[in-house]
Amino acid sequence: MTKKKKKLIRDYLIMSGIVIVFVVFYFIFPDKGEISLRSAWQFFFELMLILPAVMIMIGILSVWTTQEMVTKYLGKESGFKGFLIGVLMGTLPAGPLYVAFPVAKALRMKGASVGNMVTYLSVYAAIKLPQILMELRFLGWKFTALRFVITVILIYVMSLFVELIFKKTEKRERVILP
Repeated sequence: MTKKKKKLIRDYLIMSGIVIVFVVFYFIFPDKGEISLRSAWQFFFELMLILPAVMIMIGILSVWTTQEMVTKYLGKESGFKGFLIGVLMGTLPAGPLYVAFPVAKALRMKGASVGNMVTYLSVYAAIKLPQILMELRFLGWKFTALRFVITVILIYVMSLFVELIFKKTEKRERVILP
């Protein structure tokens, strides 16, 4: 059996397990089951509305960006410039976080470094332009600036740390697997 088939079977087993657990809890706690079923349907419909746009965005990303361009600006050798591009990419879009994961995977497959993808995903989750504007309005520029600076510094440290761990893991795998 191929690795891909094993992964597909594993995914189906996990999904089946989740459904079984949901059904059991639905009958044990029917009042909570109604609420969670309604919430699951709402999320499913929201996902179905957003998913086509995400697929189009990934298709455009695949066509308009070359592997050389992604490697140059977001690859391992991009340095601090790659970090800043990751911050900019994560700050601009609005929408739920699950939209960012397929984009990050597409960029990673084109040669983006793990650290820069951690930056992109972390900034997408923590710092968005609409959020910054709301913070400015309600909490003031001092709080917003301080939170922005601290968040960016911590994301930078985290991305360096993840990149370091990833490099050590890659070296270990090369030693084990020729």
